[in-house]
Amino acid sequence: METRESSISRLEVILFLVLLSVLAILIIPNHRRHHHHGGHGGTRQCMATARGIVVSIRTYSLSWDGWTHPDPDYYVKLAGWPLKHEDRYSPSLIDRNRDFSCPVDQDPGLNNQGYRSSYDVMPAFRGTNIGAINTPERILAVKERVPHHSLPKDGGLAAVHAYADGTASLGIKPELLPKRIRD
Repeated sequence: METRESSISRLEVILFLVLLSVLAILIIPNHRRHHHHGGHGGTRQCMATARGIVVSIRTYSLSWDGWTHPDPDYYVKLAGWPLKHEDRYSPSLIDRNRDFSCPVDQDPGLNNQGYRSSYDVMPAFRGTNIGAINTPERILAVKERVPHHSLPKDGGLAAVHAYADGTASLGIKPELLPKRIRD
């Protein structure tokens, strides 16, 4: 009688890979959903969106000798979306566009151009010559309308702030606060 050596057959390897694939299919979407709708992933994506608005406005200003557009919501045009008064605009675009919404913001309001947006462009960044700004790291350019993000230390909520130099912070930069509040 022959004895069979203990080895892994092809069928066992295939079954193992199928089982591993099924587990991956079940686990990965939940992992992505967690990072998309909260935690650090949602905050990072929100900061990236706010910074993207700043970069698009700065890029526009390069073509106009440093001047920004006076419409605070003109950034939607810079991102390739039609403005509310243009022929290509349709109210159906409102639900199709989430480009200007923080992933944590479940109900972003409409901006003046008719798109959902979680952000406001600050007065210092509309219709002004930003080419003349000497300290862009100190100029608040874009601010999230409603605070949605948890602060690591005290658990309170903060809004994303993006500055003229392209940086972003959760809440206002500590160095911009008056000394008595900072300490």
